[in-house]
Amino acid sequence: MMNWITEKQAAEAAKQGKIPALECSLLHWQQPGMVGYVELAAVMEDKQFHIGPAPCACCQIYNTGETCGDCPLLADTPKDGRCCCGGLYAVASNTYTSCERNHYSNASMQAFQEAAAEVCKFIADVLEKEKAKEKKKCEPELQHGDVRLWGIGDYLQEFIVDLSDDGINCLWANGDLRNKKSEREIRLNSIFLCNIFDDLKRNSEDLREFEVCAHGNSNCVFKATLEGSDNIVIDSDNWNYPLKDVVKIHQQLGQIIAFAKRQENKK
Repeated sequence: MMNWITEKQAAEAAKQGKIPALECSLLHWQQPGMVGYVELAAVMEDKQFHIGPAPCACCQIYNTGETCGDCPLLADTPKDGRCCCGGLYAVASNTYTSCERNHYSNASMQAFQEAAAEVCKFIADVLEKEKAKEKKKCEPELQHGDVRLWGIGDYLQEFIVDLSDDGINCLWANGDLRNKKSEREIRLNSIFLCNIFDDLKRNSEDLREFEVCAHGNSNCVFKATLEGSDNIVIDSDNWNYPLKDVVKIHQQLGQIIAFAKRQENKK
């Protein structure tokens, strides 16, 4: 026997957010197509399976007050709460009612299963789009000139991202090897470090000394000082720094090095 989605399960899925709610709603509409007419008729008759706001996790979130128009299942449809799933819910609702009126005849049951399958297609498409949106929120936007760390085995190699019409060109910092990578591959396999153009601007400004307090602790400092024009003194009694501090050290050390090179060229 099928473990039919309950109103309580729909409510629990709704508490978890938009994606879990859509997944629960999709399963709710998939279940009628997973069983034969006899079992489906039985659970419809005793209301183990029914349709409407209560068993729909998305309705549990959005079917109240001002939030109704925010339901993702109203996408591309009039957002007045009456045209759910691009109008496919209304069709499914009519065939559901027809099953009751026709004493769950095979013809009426088949019509409902077919209508439910169309609702499933709509929800599945919305779910895919919403997952893509959520994923994009978590991924950094690539910009021309971004510098990232790319992991290969036990090594990290630095490269510059160059956006172009036909893809993303990666110029490895340790050589002139150029390698085309997809934006998805770069996002999944790299750690954002800085932007090369930001570095160029910063490195054009003179800097002779800086210090970074690890974890904000003034007793635990990374300090670098340019002595003369070609000697950089680095002082640190700690090598355990959070990423944001390492980025700052990387940037300002590069600034001191650039300043030192300018001093050397003046000789």
